[in-house]
Amino acid sequence: METKSFGKIYENEATLYYLENEKFKVAISDFGLVINEYVVKTKSGNVDIVLGFDDALSFSNSNIYAGAFIGRVANGIKDACFY
Repeated sequence: METKSFGKIYENEATLYYLENEKFKVAISDFGLVINEYVVKTKSGNVDIVLGFDDALSFSNSNIYAGAFIGRVANGIKDACFY
């Protein structure tokens, strides 16, 4: 697994984690579980099928939540629960 800095946000370093095989390559950030890249490898070339950002700060300043698995307040509400 390859890692790359996704930039500083709120005084913390965000990281991109790359997983790859012969059919695809995906970049997942530890800043809000964001899929920043999903490249499908085809015979005619590689196709990125996910909207992503250059850094975590750009993602944070956006209001579209591109590639986000969960919202910004997931597990951020004290004593929250599902019934």
